[in-house]
Amino acid sequence: QAGNRWAYGVALRVRAAILSRQPEPPWEQVEMLLIQSMHVLRRVRARPDLARTYLALRRLYDRAGQIAWAVDCHFRATSLFEELGMRQELEEAQGRPVQQPSEGGVLAQVALRGPNLPLPAEWDEI
Repeated sequence: QAGNRWAYGVALRVRAAILSRQPEPPWEQVEMLLIQSMHVLRRVRARPDLARTYLALRRLYDRAGQIAWAVDCHFRATSLFEELGMRQELEEAQGRPVQQPSEGGVLAQVALRGPNLPLPAEWDEI
């Protein structure tokens, strides 16, 4: 409402994080919020927050078994984190590898659309 596009982009990512913690998250909506956040933050060149959004997308695509999209978002996030000198935050966000593999939380039958989804026309007004 205040016209602060950076705050709007961050709020979209936070809203996606909140939705993803519900008992039965609406994963398609979570993805759309993150993609919208990505587009808004790209426009305002908010690179640290854009890197955080890419990392959130990577985690979503990892869980959904969408490896190609997860790898794409991972490299975009890590490139930005390293370029901005935010390596410690990246390491903290990613955590440490597990010594013994465990069953991952793969989201079955979730129709995700991918991070390269074109921006809908109504988002141009933001």
